[in-house]
Amino acid sequence: MQVVIFDRQSIFIHGMKLSLQEYIPGIDISAVSQVDDLWRHLLRHPDALLILDGEMGPDFCRWVLQEKYQQFPESKGILVANEYSRAWLHEMMTFNVQAIIPRDANLEVFVQTTKSVMQGGICLPVEW
Repeated sequence: MQVVIFDRQSIFIHGMKLSLQEYIPGIDISAVSQVDDLWRHLLRHPDALLILDGEMGPDFCRWVLQEKYQQFPESKGILVANEYSRAWLHEMMTFNVQAIIPRDANLEVFVQTTKSVMQGGICLPVEW
């Protein structure tokens, strides 16, 4: 399965890419930090799973997810964020976000959530 990580921190991208590849056999991960690179990747792999840094600003994240949903409706999403409001997360779910992971979650949570979404599952924070 194709996965693209779109994050503002290169160290997070690097660590997540190496870790997911170690624990999920057959996963193919690309990492981007610019929106133009994201669109290019999704044009090549329109059903890729997007792992999006949800702390790049609510308006920017909304725009990215809305555009992704309109242009690539088969692409699912995982939002990574510590700071969020319940209303904002509900809105993001309308753009095919299948999971929300706290940015400070441990590696096992990232691996299990990614596997679950790849198999069609939905994973939400416990407090929902």
